[in-house]
Amino acid sequence: MTGLLAEVGATERSGDRTHRVDNTLIRLPLQFPDRELPYKQIREKLLKGVPFDEILKEFGISPLQYDEYATQDANSPFETETIEDRPFVSSHSHKRGLTVDDFERTLVLKASGDAYRLPWIREQLFPETDVKVVHLTRNPAASTNGLYDGWRLNRGFQTYNVGDLDLEGYEGSLWCYDLPPGWISEGKLIDVCLMQWTQAHRHILNGRDAFEDVLRVRFEDVLTDTGSTIKEIVEFTNLGESALLSENVESPNKVMTTKEPRHARWRDREDLVKSALNRANETYTKVAEELEYTEESEWI
Repeated sequence: MTGLLAEVGATERSGDRTHRVDNTLIRLPLQFPDRELPYKQIREKLLKGVPFDEILKEFGISPLQYDEYATQDANSPFETETIEDRPFVSSHSHKRGLTVDDFERTLVLKASGDAYRLPWIREQLFPETDVKVVHLTRNPAASTNGLYDGWRLNRGFQTYNVGDLDLEGYEGSLWCYDLPPGWISEGKLIDVCLMQWTQAHRHILNGRDAFEDVLRVRFEDVLTDTGSTIKEIVEFTNLGESALLSENVESPNKVMTTKEPRHARWRDREDLVKSALNRANETYTKVAEELEYTEESEWI
C-alpha cells in the first residue's frame, strides 16, 4: 500500500481532503484485487472534485457496491470475491489526517470476525495493553432476519468462496458474513443465519474470561434509550466527548442497512424465523438463556 501511494505521488500528504482522497485510493486494491486500475489518474480526478461514483462508472464499476450510492439493489449478486467486505463504505467528509494526539486515543476494533479470536487479541495481539470489550447483543429473531436479508441482498455482504452452495432461499455462489466453525453448504438459509448468530455469541461468551473489563449492551436498549446507552458505552470505553458522535446519537446514520429500519421487522417472516428457532439445537438454547433472550415479547 505504501508503494501504491508513492507511485501516484501521495507520499507527501497535506490537508484533510487529500487524506480522504488517498484513503479512497488505497482501498481500491482491497475492493477490486483482480483489476488493474489507473490509480494515478483516479487520484487526479478525485483531487479535481470529480464525483467518485462517476469515476467508478467510467471504469465499468457499479457504484451499487458502495453503501453511499446504493439507492436500490443490484439486479443480480456480485460474484467476485473481495478483500474488503461489500457494501463498501466511502471515505466520509469527516475523515481527516492523523495528528500526534491521535496516537494517545482509544483504538476501536469492531470487525464481526473478532468474536472468534478474542483470546488471540488479548494474549497475542495486545498482551500488554488495556483492552475493554463491549459485547453488543440483539435478540435471535431480529438478528436472524437481518442476516437473512443480507444474504439475499445482491449488492453486498459476500465474503468467502467456499465452493458449491445448496441453500434453500439463496441463489448466490459466495458465502455471506462470518464463516463460523461447523458451517454447512447444504440446507436452509434461515438455519445458517441462526447458526451464525449462535456461534458468534457462543465464542464471545467463551472468550470473554480473557478480559477483565466487559460491558454487555443490548441493541434493544440502543433503540429505546439511545442517549443513556451510548453514554454508558462512551464512559466505559473512555472514548471521550465527540461532536460527531453527539450528532449521530440525535440523528443516527443508516449505514449498511438491508432495508428501512423498523422495530420487530422480523415478524414480516415470523413463520420462517420461528421454524429455525424451533429446529435449533441445545447450543442455541443455552446462548439465548445466557444472553437473557427468552421472552419473545421483548424481541423488537
